[in-house]
Amino acid sequence: MSGSLSAGTGGTGGTGGTGGTGGTGGTGGTGGTGGTGGTGGFGAFSSFGTPIGVSPVLKGANGVFRGARWPPSDLDYGATPPRYDAAAFPEGAWDPGLAAIAFIGEFVQQTVTGTNGQPMAWHNIPLTAWDPAKIDDELRELETLIDYRPAIIDEAAAQAGDVVPYFQNMLMFGRATHPMTFQLARVGVSVGEFTMQCYKMRYSRPRPSQLHPGLMPPFAVPGHASFPSGHATQSALVAGLLAQVLPPAVTRVNPPKPGMTPPAEPASLLDRMAERLARNREVVGLHYASDSRAGRELAAGILRILAVCPATQALIVAARAEWQNRAPLAPFGALRAPAP
Repeated sequence: MSGSLSAGTGGTGGTGGTGGTGGTGGTGGTGGTGGTGGTGGFGAFSSFGTPIGVSPVLKGANGVFRGARWPPSDLDYGATPPRYDAAAFPEGAWDPGLAAIAFIGEFVQQTVTGTNGQPMAWHNIPLTAWDPAKIDDELRELETLIDYRPAIIDEAAAQAGDVVPYFQNMLMFGRATHPMTFQLARVGVSVGEFTMQCYKMRYSRPRPSQLHPGLMPPFAVPGHASFPSGHATQSALVAGLLAQVLPPAVTRVNPPKPGMTPPAEPASLLDRMAERLARNREVVGLHYASDSRAGRELAAGILRILAVCPATQALIVAARAEWQNRAPLAPFGALRAPAP
């Protein structure tokens, strides 16, 4: 995960933390996104692997220690080397971020009926376009939000690279404790990223700071277009998938306190976290409010399509079992070809 603007807050990123003496280090930390996306801090294997050199044998001859390679050169395996007949690559050894990419192949093949009654696939999910007549109003709102940046700057920096940790911390799940739940969240991130980048390319909306340089975002402006918001898409998608799995503590919709203005739509803690992640991107001047709205719409369409994907539904069943003290199923089977 990317580091915050203070030194070392980014945790596992490592490189970002080293540079983190003051504001400059935080910017460096943004680069450390990829590792968190794959393992979420629960990686089982080092990226460096297990290097094998020439190791001296324990007993030397005439004061000289012979170098032994691996497998040991003094063992005779005969005509057939030792072999373990593994049935398949173990599911638990898959990098969750890489495994999530495989789910995209199934996702893009599905067609469902949209809310407008028309056939809907991943490439034609209807989005509410921004109103050109209201762009000045949107920019003025972003200008007003600048005053709130000091209060959320560390939070927004931590969320810049990966949205999943903020959902993980609600009920403390991860790759080690709830592997199928963690995999489901990573599917939401990967499917969301694939889809929203295609829509961003299609609409090619300029970033707010291109139109209003005075917004001066505190982070580097991402190298892709503004509409729809990727953070809004991914966070709403992760929230929607986890809502089908996690306990009522975070999925139930609680009424607002007396005297408080109710949200536009009934919202759970998962929904509120998704809204917060998206809103923080507006506060730092990287997205318009209409980008966030479109991201939520895109996520809603994606969820309708994922609902008919057998592999995703098997993963949801397996993840749900982790919270119900039942043995999880093996969800990757729907993506595999029959054994030869």
